[in-house]
Amino acid sequence: MTSPNIEMEILALTLIRESERPVGSSRLAEALNESGIHLAEATAGRFLRSLDKQGFTVIPRPKQGRVVTELGQRRLEELKGALRVQENGANLVLAASTTDLSELLDILVVRRAVESEGARLAAADATDEDLAEIARQAASHRKAVEAGSSPDRESSTTFHRSIAAATRNRILISMADLLIEPANPNLTRVLEEVSLNSKVVAEQAHDHSELAAALVNRDVELAGRLMNLHVEHLIEAVRSYLEKTASKGK
Repeated sequence: MTSPNIEMEILALTLIRESERPVGSSRLAEALNESGIHLAEATAGRFLRSLDKQGFTVIPRPKQGRVVTELGQRRLEELKGALRVQENGANLVLAASTTDLSELLDILVVRRAVESEGARLAAADATDEDLAEIARQAASHRKAVEAGSSPDRESSTTFHRSIAAATRNRILISMADLLIEPANPNLTRVLEEVSLNSKVVAEQAHDHSELAAALVNRDVELAGRLMNLHVEHLIEAVRSYLEKTASKGK
């Protein structure tokens, strides 16, 4: 949700910049009320004066209307940019939380790109301690599968999150956190059902083991290729599951 103060600044600066007549407290209060921001006229007046004090607006001559300064122009563009980022982020969260089964494959396609780059970065930049922990997780996963037990879904999630975290890249970590289950409960459910297939479980354990080895060896290109292949295996498994589910529903 956009901060009311940001909305007020954008609206006020835009109104002043584009207005052909003076913008006073009554006019600003009216414009804000029309936009759903209810503000008393006195408060609107104080807000306008705060823009003056910050150097965003100025009254060139007495009894003339305010104009937006060069600093105010830059401030307006910064606020609009911040608003676009916020809106895009909200759209991304909405898309990543889809309940449409057909769109789950789209999420995995994006995961493939993000996590492949994450694996390359981790191979290059992660600490030895990070890589040792990732290798430990992969070994534990494979040991459980070879013993005939089914690892819980959280173990695979933790493995993927650990690789993203090891990159120390804040943007990539945020993207991975958003895309990797349990960010999307619907995707989690599908992957849990897919994981009931013993072939898929064994394939995932094998993939994790090979990927961990590439990371420990700091083989950047191999780590990227193996992660790409690993997520591709997930995509194939989910596609097969969705096709079977669709055929049963007919």
